[in-house]
Amino acid sequence: MKNGVQFSGTQDELKEILTDAQFVVFDDFDFINFTVDDIIRLLDREFQEQCVSVRYTDAKLKNSMTRIVLCNSVPCNI
Repeated sequence: MKNGVQFSGTQDELKEILTDAQFVVFDDFDFINFTVDDIIRLLDREFQEQCVSVRYTDAKLKNSMTRIVLCNSVPCNI
């Protein structure tokens, strides 16, 4: 993480998101293995903290984190 920006390109990297990150960048992220509800939880900022189940653990994203999605194709589940 540099300057409060944390990049995530895979589901496994979501487990490593630090609680003090200000921006989470989904860089060329593949949403194909997520359900619509999981994608909503990843991007939603309504609640103080959102948990999304990823391999063997939960990824926790706070509502203060700005989410930026960079991808080559739109997630087809939405």
